[in-house]
Amino acid sequence: LIINGFKSFADKTEIDFVSGLTGIVGPNGSGKSNITEAIRWALGEQSAKSLRGERMGDVIFAGTDTRPALNRASVTMTFDNHDGYLKNQPDEVSVTRRLYRDGTSEFLLNGQDVRLKDIVDLFMDSGLGRESFSFISQGRVEAIFNSKPEERRGIIEEAAGVYKYKQQKTKAERELANNDDNLARINDIIVELKHQVEPLREQASLAKDYQQQSGEYHQIHQTLLALEIEQLATEQEKTQGEAKVTKETIAALTAKVKDLEDQSERLSAVDRQFENQLNQLNDQVLSRSMKLENLSGEANLSSERSANAETTLADLKERLARAQQALTEANQRLKELKTKTTAAAEKEQAIKQELAQQKQANQDPAKLNQQVEVAQNHYI
Repeated sequence: LIINGFKSFADKTEIDFVSGLTGIVGPNGSGKSNITEAIRWALGEQSAKSLRGERMGDVIFAGTDTRPALNRASVTMTFDNHDGYLKNQPDEVSVTRRLYRDGTSEFLLNGQDVRLKDIVDLFMDSGLGRESFSFISQGRVEAIFNSKPEERRGIIEEAAGVYKYKQQKTKAERELANNDDNLARINDIIVELKHQVEPLREQASLAKDYQQQSGEYHQIHQTLLALEIEQLATEQEKTQGEAKVTKETIAALTAKVKDLEDQSERLSAVDRQFENQLNQLNDQVLSRSMKLENLSGEANLSSERSANAETTLADLKERLARAQQALTEANQRLKELKTKTTAAAEKEQAIKQELAQQKQANQDPAKLNQQVEVAQNHYI
């Protein structure tokens, strides 16, 4: 027996059990009971209270004033199995149990990880099970004498080596009962399914008809889609031709609009030039009118200068008449230019409207292309 970190055994302790009887003696509190509890713990004891603790972590050395607590408890038992007492095992059998402070634990059989159940099954009929009567604590003898007949029978069965087989028999009977229940449920299901056969046949016939009609519908639907795609492709080709003509028309109208805009600019420049000339003529008329008034005043004041003034006045009147004639002609030309400018602007607006309509019409082929693509995708 090797104990390390279990309860009061902080240091690694090895105990050899030689042939015959081995007695462990010592004063109270020296750890005698901890040895038997270490053996029971290694054999799979799961009750912390049976090991005089509140929880399983209490079996790990908790430390003293002079020694720190440990983080692991480990117990290893090595059995001499030369006589083959433990079936299907080597001549030397080693069982190890470890528990860590974080709660994880592990069982090892001959150095290999195993389950707790494997350890329990190994020692079930050996007399060394975790609940066997190889371990008799204080007060347990009296409890055996006072036990019920069925409890004493269990002790005898374990000692005779039939307890394991009785457990297996109980398990087999439980599994057999479960199988009977399952068989009864299967028979009920078979009866229920027999009642459902005829409705299922009708449903299968309906499903077959539906599948056939669905195939015909799918074929017709594909044919319609193919015809629709062909029609849309024809319309697309026609629309693309119209779009080409429309683009050419738009290009021609755009060029014409540019020419009209250039012409409008030139007319605007001429209009500004004539307006400047008209302003200059108005200034000249105003200036000459002022001179005429001055001359008329001078004619009234001086009779000597009357003849010259009349001559000058006549000349000025003639020049004034010519200026007024030129002003009238300039106004007429300005009016004509404004008329032409207005007509050109109206024509430009009409062309822009026609161009916008052509552009709007040119958008329809794009929508048609989109319809063709949608139909093709659906068909595919």
